[in-house]
Amino acid sequence: MKSVVSFFNVSAKRNQVLKLTLGRQLSSLCETRWVERHEGVIQFRSGIRQIVEALTSISSWQDRTTSSVAATLLNSLCTAEFLISMMSLIDVLKVSLPLSRLLQTPSLDTNRASTAVTNTMATLKERRIKCNDIFKQIFFETKALAEELDVELKLPRRTGSQTKRSNHPGDVEEYYRRSIYIPLLDNVCADLTSRLSYSSLECFGLRGIIPTNIVEDAREKNDLIVNLKKGFEQFAPIIGDGDTLSNEIQFEGEVDLWKNHWKMKKEKEQNVKLPEDILKVLDSCDPNIFPIIHDVLKILATLPVSVASAERTFSTLRRVKTWLRSRMGETRLTGLCMLHVHRHLQVDTDKIIERFAKKGARRLEFVL
Repeated sequence: MKSVVSFFNVSAKRNQVLKLTLGRQLSSLCETRWVERHEGVIQFRSGIRQIVEALTSISSWQDRTTSSVAATLLNSLCTAEFLISMMSLIDVLKVSLPLSRLLQTPSLDTNRASTAVTNTMATLKERRIKCNDIFKQIFFETKALAEELDVELKLPRRTGSQTKRSNHPGDVEEYYRRSIYIPLLDNVCADLTSRLSYSSLECFGLRGIIPTNIVEDAREKNDLIVNLKKGFEQFAPIIGDGDTLSNEIQFEGEVDLWKNHWKMKKEKEQNVKLPEDILKVLDSCDPNIFPIIHDVLKILATLPVSVASAERTFSTLRRVKTWLRSRMGETRLTGLCMLHVHRHLQVDTDKIIERFAKKGARRLEFVL
């Protein structure tokens, strides 16, 4: 899929052929934002007929290099292995897409995230148990798609002593169910279990330190404090001087002061809105009064389950440093990236011009 998307996107001429058949441009499979990867795979599936038609048209061009690459990609798409793998992958991604969207929201509720993770894993495990019935429907849809693309769903070539590839007995449906669908489900379930384990979910409890949660949350305050302390226990050894017990004792005292601080502020200022964004809370936290909470907020600001802002900045470099800016220096690149990330901030152009004029480090004389 990446090769096909890159093949069309790097050339305006090929992209025009695709737009004439598909009506739009293919979305790239983003490496950092999983939501875009989910949507990219699903969009690829919805337009695979038009993609095959565009590749067929390009494969007949006079340009040997382009036509040969198009023919190679076309042969790769029109195979039983690719079609069944794509349909099996979509069956898994459509289950995990809501969870990916939730985990990449700017603000995240602990209970919602835990519930979504539990429901997603339970749904995937249920699919694993009922894999025979579910894959039968997947195979039926793949067969209909293969007929439209004039592709024959057949077993790959096998030998009696084959050991490096799948060598399952049975018909075509059973072979691909055991060699593609079941391993895919097992790998996804294993990854979710290891990455979003119980100890990882306990980190969500750190979000209880946010003023809106610790003051305005309508749930039981005792449960909120308990979850907050459980999340802190994992990071206590790396905070301050590393004395776990001392950090936990100080943290308990600071939490009480922190809660009363924001409660009194809300009572004094009736119309004040307590900060919800972790970065804003970090700016308003005095490290001299709340040193442990300040460290906790810094940790919380770097967790992807808490703030998606850091993850969104990864794609900024690709948009800013294009092929036409390949000789850009580090200072200028850093400045442009910061302007792009914090584009909601107002910049005083007069101060910028005045600062630039005072430096005098320019080659040309600007005369009015």
